Order: sequence, then C-alpha cells, then structure tokens
Amino acid sequence: MLLHIPLLEAVDAPPLHKVQIAIHAWEGYVEPYAPGFIAAMRERHHIEVELVRSRATGLDSFRSHLRDHSADLVSPANDLLRTLKDEGLIRPLDPALVPNLAQVNPIILDNGYFRIDGRIWGAPFTYGPYALAYNRAKLAKPTSYEVLWDERWKGRVSVSDYDTANIYLVALALHIPASDLFRLSDAQLARIEAKLRDLHAQVGHYWSDNLEPDSVKTMDLGTDWGIGVHLINSRGGDWAMTVPNEGATAWVDNWAIASAIDPVKLSLVHEFIDYQISARVEAEVARHTSYGPANIYATRYLTVAEKLEYHITDADYLGRLIIWQPLDAATLARYQAAWKRATR
Repeated sequence: MLLHIPLLEAVDAPPLHKVQIAIHAWEGYVEPYAPGFIAAMRERHHIEVELVRSRATGLDSFRSHLRDHSADLVSPANDLLRTLKDEGLIRPLDPALVPNLAQVNPIILDNGYFRIDGRIWGAPFTYGPYALAYNRAKLAKPTSYEVLWDERWKGRVSVSDYDTANIYLVALALHIPASDLFRLSDAQLARIEAKLRDLHAQVGHYWSDNLEPDSVKTMDLGTDWGIGVHLINSRGGDWAMTVPNEGATAWVDNWAIASAIDPVKLSLVHEFIDYQISARVEAEVARHTSYGPANIYATRYLTVAEKLEYHITDADYLGRLIIWQPLDAATLARYQAAWKRATR
C-alpha cells in the first residue's frame, strides 16, 4: 500500500519594508561603507534601506536641503551646528541610541561644541586641517603660506572657494593671533581682504569639494582638506599636505539630523550614525579619505603606516590645530562680504 504524503507548499518570506534615507554629505562619507549598514538593517530589522547622497558644498547647501526637506541627515562642520540649530533646521540626537559616542577622541569631547543648551546636536565623525598642498615633483616642502603669493606659481595655484576657511588662512599668513580669528576687527578684516585680492590674482583654479585630481595637471600648489591629495596620489601623483609654521585651522565634521525628518526614520538614522562612528567604519573612512577618525579606537583597525599618515599616533596633533568656532550671523556676513569683494 502506497502512502500519499502531501507536499508542503513553499511559503514566501514577507517582502522587505523599504526605507529611503536622504543624506546631504561631503565626498567619501557614505558610499564606500553603505553595504555594511544596508546588510545589517536587512538582517536586524527586515528593512531594505536605500541611502541616497547629495553633494554638500557648505552652509548654503546644508540650509537649502534642510529647508526643502530633501535631507534626513547632514554632515556639517562643527562651526555650523549652532547656526543650523538656531535656525530650527536640525534636531538633537538621543545619545542613548548612539553608544559609540563614548569612544570619541577626548580632545573633541572636551571642546564640547556639539553640546548646546545641554543637548547633543551632532555626532563627531572626522577631522582635519585646511592647509597647504603641493606637488613634490615641482617644489620642496613649503614652510609658510607666503608661498601662495610667490610670483613663480602664478596661475598654478588651486584653492578652495570656502570663504571662511580662506579668511582664516590669510589671517594666519598675516600673523594675526589665532585668538582673533573668529572675531576679527574691521581693521584686521581690511588687511585680510587686501591680501585675499592678491591671492585671487595668483589662483588658476578654485575647487568646491577638494583639490581635484583632474585640475592639478596644470597646478603645482594649493590648499586641501586631505582627501584631494589622497585621490591625486592614488592616481599616480606625488603630492603632499603640510601644516606650515603659521599653523592651521581645523574642522570637525558631524552627523546631524534634520528637524523635519519623518519620525518613522528617526531610530534608523540614529543606527546609521552609530554605525558610521564605530571604530571599524571610522578606520575605513580614514583609509578612504585620509581624514582623522573621531573614534579613538579606530587605531585597532589601522596599520602602523596608516596611523602615522593620519597623525593618529601623534597625541598633540589635534591639540595643535585651531578648531573652528561658530560665528555669529553678523560676523559671518562680514567675512563672506570681504571674500566676495576680494574674489570678484
């Protein structure tokens, strides 16, 4: 007698819930590390996450994307957090949902810029100087910003179009005290504007994201955050960054959440932030961008050579840099106006 055993019908798994997170951030901050986060969310929450990045260029682009609700998450520098907070464009983080905040470099934590009115408005992510970049095949390591005004390099200089960063650089070149950088007098700003005008005559190319590998074919000198030099050398170039004798200002980029974010996404973006500032991902970010990782434990995943390149083993490096401070609206307007007049 044959037994008839009915076949069990295959049961399809329920479809994944899809969520899109819109991120307005700098180059190198999302794409290389996205697969790990997407896989973790699929496994942990049965959610299919799509991360969509638009290119950040500074305060104006952060404002516009937050105001028109086209960004859930942004990556502003430390000096912009208070401005975005005061304009009601970002919301505070819940530190309980971002446990990796406890691993942030103590120097950054002690600065405390991200804590306003007792709440945390940004999660520190990366840091670095705005300093000199040069083609080692064409000139020796510069020791002063004055090289930017050297007639020998006229038309072969490439600098950022980031107004305040250049105001600070020129102030240092003029030996204006670091303590005055974020509250320059009218007389100091007039001196800076005049020297900026001379610099403008030297510049052959302005960049927005970073020193550009394609443009440097006709450039030998300039400024960079670090990632531009990193990209140039990955394509066979021989460029380097240096902090000259006058010193350098520095930024700390952060993850901040849009005030208008859909509440359904809120816990998810906190998980994304925690993933991004984890030691392992921060090490990948450093390797991809050459920026310093905010997570002090990223050193566990870097080689000795990488630690030296990113200055992670130099305990005094970050302390020597002049970390940007927030500017009040009137001061920012004065600085931007001086930049526009000098470069028109």
